[in-house]
Amino acid sequence: MAVTYPPFKYHIPFSEIRSVELMGKFPWYTGWGLRIQGRKLLFVGKHGRSVVITKETGFFRTVALVPENPEEFRRRIEISIEQVP
Repeated sequence: MAVTYPPFKYHIPFSEIRSVELMGKFPWYTGWGLRIQGRKLLFVGKHGRSVVITKETGFFRTVALVPENPEEFRRRIEISIEQVP
């Protein structure tokens, strides 16, 4: 899976994903853009519901992003994780 926030692109192999959860909205004071909070990587393109991906390995163990349809995005990631051998 690749998360793109031009000019940045971050790749997450499905085999590294431990969990996928829905989260509430980012607060307005978070701002927009790519944010780093400790070992968390946030892709904030709008202030809507977000999806939080927890990884097994890598420097950033938590990646949060705001897709157009968070429920559908989460469902598709979970289906893709199940298909990984």
